[in-house]
Amino acid sequence: MSAHKASAVWTGQPRQAGRESSWSLLKRILLYAIPVCLGSLAVPLIGMVDSFTVPRLLKAGGAGEAGAMIQFGIYNRGIPIVQLVTMLATSLSVLFIPALAEAKARGDRELVSERTRLSLRWFWLLGLAASVGIAILADPLNIALYQDTAGSGVMRWIAFTAVGSALSIISAALLQGVGIVRAPAVHLLAAAAAKTLLNLLLVPQLGITGAAIAGVAAHFLAAALNIALLARSTGLRIRAGAALAKPALMLAGMAVVAGAAALAADAVLSALGLPARPVAAAASVAGAAAGGAVFLAGAVLAKLLTEEELAMLPKIGRPLTALLKRVRLLR
Repeated sequence: MSAHKASAVWTGQPRQAGRESSWSLLKRILLYAIPVCLGSLAVPLIGMVDSFTVPRLLKAGGAGEAGAMIQFGIYNRGIPIVQLVTMLATSLSVLFIPALAEAKARGDRELVSERTRLSLRWFWLLGLAASVGIAILADPLNIALYQDTAGSGVMRWIAFTAVGSALSIISAALLQGVGIVRAPAVHLLAAAAAKTLLNLLLVPQLGITGAAIAGVAAHFLAAALNIALLARSTGLRIRAGAALAKPALMLAGMAVVAGAAALAADAVLSALGLPARPVAAAASVAGAAAGGAVFLAGAVLAKLLTEEELAMLPKIGRPLTALLKRVRLLR
């Protein structure tokens, strides 16, 4: 074969292979990315279920067109607050995927299980603290954002969608980190179907409180399905009793301190004659800051989060460990 022909063959074949490789890569990216995107739509999809079902069910129950929309507006008061938690959880979840994928690629099953366990524990604690905090501070939050306390009881129920959504977000990310990308989207659809069914059953009986309870159940269902699959895939052992019992005392302490700080701020600022909404906003901030500090300190002192586990957190672990050492919570 002449040098010219050899050159033609050599230059022609990689171009063809390059075109095939690019298409194959694009196809793999799409097959991976679409389920990942669908798996991140838990909160919007469940909100869409509410938009289609709750006003109609309220109207069918005799609330009337205007009354149904007023009640649905009150129901939605707590959702933006919870969405702040889910936004934070989504942002943090992407930090855990590379470390887990690396452990998976190395074939270190024990490290995969350990990192999965640590990630779930972090988001479980984050979700619990956020849920209890929102529930305790529902009245001042409601006044600060909406000028009155209408629907505070419903907001307290909605607060507990924070822990379910935080767990579903991190468990979906962990599944994607070990290469299981379609299951979270399927579990999301199952949660949306459950939300629809529970709305049909509970809203006619309990009104918007029933819709809030249905939301809590749907988010926990998505999380439970994801975590069950993670346990089978990574060898993770779930000890539900310990996960509930150990944080209980800290949650109680956090609730007491957050409520007391909010009441104290409200009393002091009200005595100064400030308007109700700024007072409520300040009370909410004071309660959240005090409660969050107590919960973090309790988690560290009770060894729910050790120095080694804190240091394992991607990107934020070492700075957080250094901060806790400066305030002498870690030695």
